[in-house]
Amino acid sequence: MADLIDRKVYKPPEPKKIKISWSKIFGYLLVVATFIVVGYLFYPWGKYYFEKYILRRPEASIVQIKDGITPREKKQEIYFKIETANIKIIAPIVEGVSKSDLKKGIGHHPETPWPDEKRGNVIIAGHSSDIDPNNDYGQVFRDLSKISIGDQVNIVYPDSEYIYKVIGKYEISPSDATLFGQDGGPRLTFYTCSPVFTNWRRLVYVATLEQIKTQNR
Repeated sequence: MADLIDRKVYKPPEPKKIKISWSKIFGYLLVVATFIVVGYLFYPWGKYYFEKYILRRPEASIVQIKDGITPREKKQEIYFKIETANIKIIAPIVEGVSKSDLKKGIGHHPETPWPDEKRGNVIIAGHSSDIDPNNDYGQVFRDLSKISIGDQVNIVYPDSEYIYKVIGKYEISPSDATLFGQDGGPRLTFYTCSPVFTNWRRLVYVATLEQIKTQNR
């Protein structure tokens, strides 16, 4: 009789219900999303410092090309000049884009023409964030992103001035050599590394020749 009563009174435990806390799930997703966004934003800087200081890879801040126009030595001083409400750069242009060349000013790619040749695509490059304290031009193009479409850029010779109008702005990968194209009329292409303190991308500007001023005009 006691066994019968026990069997009637006993009730098996109900299975536990799984409670979903949507607020906790949302919180976890928010944390993961934050890490993804922060990682994406800081990836260029992390990659740059990892390659430079951990892997000890050589700098590759300037695209190099082998084919093109025969280099021509420039004996006279030539300057790159832009002055707007947002940016002011006045710096010498030197022949070559090696590390030593870019300590002397903005580098002209020897494979491309100079402005006074009045043809093809003049290509120059400068550092945006070289931290070498001995490089006076290590950040000459640091604020290049402040240049806008329509701004005027001048290449100044001792006896003449070549006036260009900016018509294009874009970014490419370091290995992309399409900016070196020589088709079309006389123009100026100038570029630097982007974002600042990395060599992840190249910020490129294209300007067309608008006018040539001489001392007699």
